[in-house]
Amino acid sequence: NMYEAPLLADEAIRQGADPENIFLESRSRDTYENARLSLDIVREKQWGFIVVVTSEYHTWRACRVFRKQFSGDVRCVPASSRDAARDSLMERIVRFRGIVREYGAIVYYAMKGYL
Repeated sequence: NMYEAPLLADEAIRQGADPENIFLESRSRDTYENARLSLDIVREKQWGFIVVVTSEYHTWRACRVFRKQFSGDVRCVPASSRDAARDSLMERIVRFRGIVREYGAIVYYAMKGYL
């Protein structure tokens, strides 16, 4: 989402990614809109493939949504959201909530035909 994306971009840069190769779409409100709006950038840049980076538990759904809308190569990479050394109870609760929400979103997206 729009809060996680800058953090993931910073981490990618920290690990050696070229900042000029990172593009963040910040207008979307959900995964479907994110794919649709991101693909406007992809078409403008005439890229043949894209890499979708998202949380470990969101990768499956995000990848399918992007692949359904983009005829090129879509590569999906889960970003670890867990730091075992700082894994507080609150972080575990938030992660659990996200995982449970993701199952509901998979059902909803399947019903809408987004997958």
